[in-house]
Amino acid sequence: MRTTDLFTIDGKPILVPDGNLAFSEEDVETLDSGADENGLYHRFVLRRNVPSWDFSYSRLSREEYAYMEGLFGQKDTFTFAFESPYNGVRQEITAYRSKHSILWHCAADGQFRDYRFRITAC
Repeated sequence: MRTTDLFTIDGKPILVPDGNLAFSEEDVETLDSGADENGLYHRFVLRRNVPSWDFSYSRLSREEYAYMEGLFGQKDTFTFAFESPYNGVRQEITAYRSKHSILWHCAADGQFRDYRFRITAC
């Protein structure tokens, strides 16, 4: 089991992710945002450039899956540490896991495929 301190959850390293780690930023708008009767869109932005990271793992053993799920547990939020993609400076933020999925490839052998999750800043 190979871990990396490049990304940590509550101070614990995650497993080394597969290549092409996706980083994105998105504005969060109020529910009042939307188009009016003339079709003009009006944005009411609550927060700008909220970062998120999409992690993916093509194959995991039962032990590796248990390790990763143990990092998240039943936590609503956690401390996520990472190196900034802009300047390499290490940062810590409060974040949550907004989405996750896995394919249970072989129940008998405890093999999992396509484990994916998104970490989003609070």
